[in-house]
Amino acid sequence: MSTLMHRLGTTVFSVYRPSEERQDSELAVRDLTAGSCLCGSRLPLPVRFGLRSRTRPVVEGRWCCSDQCLKARVASFVRRGLPNHSLRLEHHHRVPLGLLLLSQSAITQEQLRFARDRAEYTGERIGTVLVQHCGLSEQRLVQGLATQWGCTAWDVKGSIPDGMACVAPYAVLRGTEMLPLRLQSDGTISVAFADAPDAQAVFAIRRIHDRPVDAGIAAVSDFVAALDSIRKQASVPAEELYCEDEVDLVQMLTRTVQRHSPVESRWARVRNMIWVRMWLEPSALAGGLHQTEDVMDFIFHLSSGSMNAAKR
Repeated sequence: MSTLMHRLGTTVFSVYRPSEERQDSELAVRDLTAGSCLCGSRLPLPVRFGLRSRTRPVVEGRWCCSDQCLKARVASFVRRGLPNHSLRLEHHHRVPLGLLLLSQSAITQEQLRFARDRAEYTGERIGTVLVQHCGLSEQRLVQGLATQWGCTAWDVKGSIPDGMACVAPYAVLRGTEMLPLRLQSDGTISVAFADAPDAQAVFAIRRIHDRPVDAGIAAVSDFVAALDSIRKQASVPAEELYCEDEVDLVQMLTRTVQRHSPVESRWARVRNMIWVRMWLEPSALAGGLHQTEDVMDFIFHLSSGSMNAAKR
């Protein structure tokens, strides 16, 4: 297993992938010329006689030669993905937000004591208490959170460029409180979070788009309005499905791939969701981040029972 390290401020994301994932394109060409699939079985007769495509369906860069091959590939992903072994968030000490703001003279000792007591009693976040009851400005809170996490403090009061709704389906944006902001000149996708960078969401965007991600913090009041404007933009068509358990998930994923037969599909786990993006034609895959034609998103919601079973 190889390790891909990505640093977001003081947070380190360790992404574990089998070495074969990086060699899929090369192996796929070799296997097609050799007359066998990566699954190790001989190509089915419909494929050998040209009655079935040798270029689709593709799951995570790997062509599946038969329904059995596809189901095995999907089952392998589910076994890897449900426990979320693909992402580990290493612990790094951070100065508590209240102490950080106190050290910057943004609040007083009495305000910090009040915020701690109220937060413990009501369950509110200390930052929320400081803004609502102690006169701390929301922008000052954002700057403090950005310093705490070692990331950017984004200003999202302006309009979000058209096409950013294509970054992720609204269900993922809403579920992770993530706001896609802009595509930088070097291809980096800038995203903002309302409270703290979400490790799973950052990894999912990187995995689906194969691009670097610059994550930061935005003010909650600006965030809500900006997310609503994103919802009104043209986006990739999305379908949401609900699964009872792991077996149900494998069956639904397999049927979905069989029905649409994509030239490429990429998958990511985001909290209690499996997000699958499919490119249905080669032109769509080459169309870039803002492509909506011949691209589809599927969000498979996992029940709490299937998530608990996966953790055992």
